[in-house]
Amino acid sequence: MPLASFPHRAPRTALPLWVFGVLAWCFAASAWADEATITQAQTSLRNGIHVLEAKVKLQLGAELVEALQNGVMLPFKIHIEILRRREYVWDEEVAALTQRYSLQYHALSRQYILTNHNSGVVRNFRSLNSALDDLGRIKDLPLIDDSLLEKDARYLARMRVALSSSRLPIPLRLRTYVYSEWDVGSEWYEWFL
Repeated sequence: MPLASFPHRAPRTALPLWVFGVLAWCFAASAWADEATITQAQTSLRNGIHVLEAKVKLQLGAELVEALQNGVMLPFKIHIEILRRREYVWDEEVAALTQRYSLQYHALSRQYILTNHNSGVVRNFRSLNSALDDLGRIKDLPLIDDSLLEKDARYLARMRVALSSSRLPIPLRLRTYVYSEWDVGSEWYEWFL
């Protein structure tokens, strides 16, 4: 019985056009994605107090920017912990500090208002990038008195930054559980004290 002959088909070497479309969409989505990354953190001892200096890169996605410009206040928190290292058991938390901020857009003045709720300092910015840069610049933040630390122990400091979903209006809190655009937060950044 003769085998049926099928027409010879040349192999396709070029990718379909839709693949390029998907790649372009992924690139565009990543360019507008929410991001929170701690790029640097270190402490120094000044007058017996450990003081923190850190840099955080914050980028808001299109949905968060739209919510901000439509009157939604975005609450952020920076959580810092001091841990005493231990050999055979988990590390012991010695101190914890949370810095709370809120970012708002004032439509009439076209300015972004950044409030530090710990110090009460309020600053106005003409651009969102300027406000996010200021929020991400931590300078001379006192963490812990050196006299409270044991001299022969090793201490680890760590911090993370996140959108504080518990302080959002109730209808928007649900979005943080469902949509990743509303889940802005960094990984823990660690360094030795």
